[in-house]
Amino acid sequence: MGINVFVVLLIGIVSGSVIMLATGATQATDLLANMGNGAAGMYETTMVAILVSAICALIQEYDGFTALLSFIRRFSKVRRAASWAWGFGRRHGCGHGKQYRRHCHGKPHCKRNG
Repeated sequence: MGINVFVVLLIGIVSGSVIMLATGATQATDLLANMGNGAAGMYETTMVAILVSAICALIQEYDGFTALLSFIRRFSKVRRAASWAWGFGRRHGCGHGKQYRRHCHGKPHCKRNG
């Protein structure tokens, strides 16, 4: 079975607080101020995550991803060049597709010369 993650976190916070107060490493007011600063940082992170997910949902709802992919396909003109633009097409020695073999022939940087 196991222990809930939230319970483990609470045990860590309470035990750390008790140890810090018992050894005199910090004052109770400083401890509470640091906890407040940590909570404020988590709030900011949460707001950024919600904002990013909302923007992605809007992009998906209005076919923004489709528009972006069609722009990339239009820009590259050739399927092999499109995969090369994304970094998937490094199957030939210099990274160019079959349609560029004539372009690469005789160039010293290409491994397919021969």
